[in-house]
Parts: sequence; C-alpha cells; structure tokens
Amino acid sequence: KLLAKILDRKFVDTDDLIEKYAGKSVSRIFNEDGEKKFRLFEKKIISKIVRNNNFIIAVGGGAITEPKNLSNLKKNGTVIYLKTTPKEIIKRIYNERHRPLMKITLSKKEKLSKIRGLLSKRKIYYEKADYTINTSNFKANQISKKIIKLLKLS
Repeated sequence: KLLAKILDRKFVDTDDLIEKYAGKSVSRIFNEDGEKKFRLFEKKIISKIVRNNNFIIAVGGGAITEPKNLSNLKKNGTVIYLKTTPKEIIKRIYNERHRPLMKITLSKKEKLSKIRGLLSKRKIYYEKADYTINTSNFKANQISKKIIKLLKLS
C-alpha cells in the first residue's frame, strides 16, 4: 500500500477483491468451498485486474503456483517476490485471523513448520518472479525505496 501511495498509483489486493466477488471472507471460502474454489476466484480476479496499467497488485503467496496467474501478472507488469524468513512471517502474521492456511488453533511452532513447508513447496514458483527482494529486518518504507530504486521509478 505504501509503495502505491508513494508512486501515486492504485493499490489492489487480490484477497480483498476475491472477498467482494464471492461475498464472503477468504477463510469462509476455504472452509466452505475449499482451496480449489478459492484458486478459481483468484485466477478470475487476476485475469481481470492485470488489464489495468499502473496498479500495484498484492497477491497471496499461493497465487503464482498457478502458471496462468504468473503469466498474466508478467504480461503487463513486473513480479517482485518479497522474500523473508519463516520467523519474520510468523512475526508479521501471527495474530491475523484471515489466513486460511494458518489455522488459529496451531501453536507458534506448528505455524512455523507449516510456513517452512509452504515456502519449500512454493520455492520453484517464487523463483520465477522477475525480481526477489529480501524484506527481512526492513520496514515498509525501506522496502518501497528498494523497489523504486530497483525499477528505476524515481
């Protein structure tokens, strides 16, 4: 969101758009309809929003495991993988209630194990991003500056 504000561009989060489209939260979609249905919504939303120029688009961690999503995102833009450590991810999302793959009932140790597993499984997809930026130990404004410098947008 901060990067979009700095660059005076529209920010969209695919999870927010999916919730509006489906009329229910991401967690409810996962619980009631399953991950497969969520991924179908996600694919439809991404195919629509990539048609717009000058958007900053935030996608969930599983979005680019679908090849069509990755190709659609790359077609009109640059894909940047914001990489961080599993421990940093836990710190950032620990109290969030809307993460369907991070069940509230899991202990911190179980969540850490789950995150490591997801990162390992998704690594081959993340490596297909145009750029990777290590975001560990950086604040949003520092990460935004890194992106601007990387893409020569200043």
